[in-house]
Amino acid sequence: MSAAPVEVVPMLPAAWVDRIFAKLTVRYGTAFRARYAGVEEQMLHADWAEQLAWFRRHPDAIAYALNNLPDDRAPTVAEFRRLCNQAPQPVAALLSNSQTRKPPPPEVAEKLKAFQNRITSRGAA
Repeated sequence: MSAAPVEVVPMLPAAWVDRIFAKLTVRYGTAFRARYAGVEEQMLHADWAEQLAWFRRHPDAIAYALNNLPDDRAPTVAEFRRLCNQAPQPVAALLSNSQTRKPPPPEVAEKLKAFQNRITSRGAA
């Protein structure tokens, strides 16, 4: 019996980690940097890039976490990952999941199509 293939997710790009660290430094100042005193910067960034790798496909979750940082103290990478996991599912993903469900009644389908058209036209403006 063969094991299911394991998906290897590339690490989060270094530029993304740099932006996360910049936001955390601005928000928490020296308290954020002091938490990692004595840890080599490159190793620290590599750890965050590895721990947040899954969110490479979900940058909206990272944006959610950065917009919902705790007020009292800087999050650890585990706490930041939990914040990312709390992000609401994007509307596009919800709509794409609809193929696995029973089709809506015609009147609901018409309203959904009108709603999708409004969202698409707003994005184009």
